[in-house]
Amino acid sequence: GGLLLFNVVVLLYMINLTRKVRESIRNKYQIPEETCIGAEDCLCSTFCMPCTICQMGRHTADFDTYRATCCTKTGLPRQVELAPVTFY
Repeated sequence: GGLLLFNVVVLLYMINLTRKVRESIRNKYQIPEETCIGAEDCLCSTFCMPCTICQMGRHTADFDTYRATCCTKTGLPRQVELAPVTFY
């Protein structure tokens, strides 16, 4: 009982966190919603979380300039400085 509840709470937290970050990225780069206006961020984060996280990484990292690196916090080389993130 308790472990299931904990897992559900963590899943809902991760869905909400992914939704907020996706929405923030769309606002920052002025990317309009295309299909489910008003619910696209929530639906993508809920049903396609791994794909959504990859899409955000591809959109915010410059892989033409910096080669992707495994086992780093950002997927970029350690010496690459990141711009500060502002949540809207």
